[in-house]
This record gives sequence, structure tokens and C-alpha cells, in this order.
Amino acid sequence: LVFVGSSSGGVILDATFDELFPLAKSRVPDYLENITHGMIKECFDLNIAQQMCCYQGPISIIRRENDEMMSINGDVSTNRANFLLIKILQTRYPNIVTTDTLQELLQWLKAPKEWGRRQVMINIGVDQRMCKSILTQYMNENGSEYPWLLGDKLGVEEKKRLLLFLASQYMLHHDSTHCQPVPPDMMELPGKNGNLFFSSTPSLSPSNHGYSDPFSFIY
Repeated sequence: LVFVGSSSGGVILDATFDELFPLAKSRVPDYLENITHGMIKECFDLNIAQQMCCYQGPISIIRRENDEMMSINGDVSTNRANFLLIKILQTRYPNIVTTDTLQELLQWLKAPKEWGRRQVMINIGVDQRMCKSILTQYMNENGSEYPWLLGDKLGVEEKKRLLLFLASQYMLHHDSTHCQPVPPDMMELPGKNGNLFFSSTPSLSPSNHGYSDPFSFIY
């Protein structure tokens, strides 16, 4: 599902994926893999990651933790929303998402529930205020158009902390299966500039952002 904020502009992606073929591949016999790949490329090439990597506005991804459709055997680490998030962050912050920092993001994405993700962030010392300050300063000096070349003067540990903070701004988590409704307060967009939610929370999770926007369902 895709929602667009009608006043400020932005996209909310709920129970989504990066591209269709990896999902289809996990559900067909090996001998049908080539046929399936060709059919998807010709007729059903739903490459959401490619479209979102070209998009400049705010993005919020809602990942359902028990999504039986977007993951393999319900394993949250295989949820295709993970790969969508990684591709968006790689495109928008190429100096932050590197081989040195990606493993930390993967740990955060496969962590069990909210307490697990919070612990990953605490373990590496994520400071929300510091991260927001770094991002805001860059934006004030360079503008908000992506890609941001932020990070060339930061150490690896600083990049890891910033990457996890950014991930928490782009992705929300709902403890549900694929078709269960999400609560209305998840239908929020981060700010236009920097993809940041306006308020920070002690839980290191943007669950109550104090920001709302009317949305219209587009498809």
C-alpha cells in the first residue's frame, strides 16, 4: 500500500517490498525460476526501490514484523522492506551506508521486536540530539536535495550511529501480519527537510512524533 501526504507531500509504504522477483523466487520450484523471472520483467516489473531511489520527498516505511507475504517463513530478517530501506539509504547517503557500517544496520533490522532494536542502538551509543544536529547542520549548509555527501569527515563509529538513527527515521515497525490494519498514528510523515520526525523519544523509536498530515490513498 502507498499513501501520499496531500498537503506536505511524501510517501508512506506499508507492508511493501523492494522488487517483486525475490519474493516470487522463494515461492516457485527451481525449474520455474527463469520463466518467472522473464514474466516479471516483461509484465509485472514492480520495482519499488528503483522508483523510491529517484524520489526526493519524505519517505516512511511501515514494516510488519510477522509479515508472511513479504518475508520467507515469517523471518523478519528476510522481510523485503529491509532491502528497500537499505537501497533508499544507500542512494540518499552513499558515504554513510558502506561496507563498514552495513552490518550494524543488518543487526538492527533482524533484532527481535522494539527492545532488540533499542538495545542495538544503545550498544553503539546512538545520541538522537547529536545525530539531528549533524543532519541539520549539513542541510543548512548544503540544502536538502539528495544524495547527501555527508560522512566523508566522520569516523566509522560515528557513521554507524548516524546510520541507525536515519534507519529509525525512515522505518516504523508494527507487530502484525500482512493484512492487519495499522493504527492511525502510524500514518505520519517525517518532515520535508532531512526526513526527520519533529520530536525525539526516550525509546529511540519515532512512535509519537507530534506530526500529522491528511493522506489520500492512491493505490
